[in-house]
Amino acid sequence: REDTAWLREQPMCYMIMEKLGNDRAIGSDPSVVVVNKGNEASSFLKFIVLNYDNMPDNVIMTHGHRKSKHNVDLVPLLRSLNLDSYPYASLNGINFPFVAESGYWEILKLIQDVLEDVASFPAWPKTFFGVSSACCAQFMVAKKMITRRPLKLWKKLYEYSCGGDPVTDASLPGIPNPNYSWERGRRLELSWHVLMGEPWRSR
Repeated sequence: REDTAWLREQPMCYMIMEKLGNDRAIGSDPSVVVVNKGNEASSFLKFIVLNYDNMPDNVIMTHGHRKSKHNVDLVPLLRSLNLDSYPYASLNGINFPFVAESGYWEILKLIQDVLEDVASFPAWPKTFFGVSSACCAQFMVAKKMITRRPLKLWKKLYEYSCGGDPVTDASLPGIPNPNYSWERGRRLELSWHVLMGEPWRSR
């Protein structure tokens, strides 16, 4: 339900993935409507699955807002962006040299639940000091970094992001449920750089 009018002020072609329950989702092409689970991850993954065989050379994944605490104004940023400068780069201004210990165990949960072919990913660091991350999941990525992973994996990650228990006000107090859809989205948020071919710890 965010105001996305700002997209018309930037130079890139764009596709909006609507969340189920959003008024704008009514009457939209069902292929671009995503269940309201998994935070932004379900939207990003739906785009990848939908466009895997017709992927543009470069892709930018953003939230619906133009500016927030974690990113500068996206319109001038996108106007000045050199898409060929990096195969993968975060568009957010908050980067963590290492994740919190809880984040470390959350990512390990994702690996155990979904990433069967661990051999194709960098070796899992022994401590949380070996895992860095950028906050809030907005990034640019080259087509080759997406398609180096099989479509089967992206479909599996999409299904994972759309699963889990919904988070309600009544379910928030106490110990977090590891199966909350929000937790699944957070695990993916902390792992995008590695899914796109980067090491666990950014240089």
